[in-house]
Amino acid sequence: MSVHLYVRDHDEGRLDRMAEQLDDILIRLRAIQAQERQQMTSLTDLAAASAALKTSVESETNIVRAIKTLVEGQNAQMASLAQQLADALAANNPAEVRRLVDEIQAATALNAANAQELADLAVANTPAAA
Repeated sequence: MSVHLYVRDHDEGRLDRMAEQLDDILIRLRAIQAQERQQMTSLTDLAAASAALKTSVESETNIVRAIKTLVEGQNAQMASLAQQLADALAANNPAEVRRLVDEIQAATALNAANAQELADLAVANTPAAA
């Protein structure tokens, strides 16, 4: 047994029109695929930028927490020194008063140096206004 298939074009040009339509569909499909690749690249770039921003924010948050801890520690130290000075004055202990005054002056100088260093770092790491 043999099977023969004959395709006859009853409508002249019909196959040509179908081929043109298929070509148009393929062109559109390729354009859509190119657009999808472009969007995927954009999404990949966006994801990378988002990850970098998250890392930067986490780093800045850690810095802020460290500075907060430092300031709180300095405030506690100053409160302690103020109480010790009040106690030394009440006890009329000039040597202790002198020692505490020296310690307060040293702490004040260190705080001023730290404040300047933080200010310099903030300026150095702040982007210029656009």
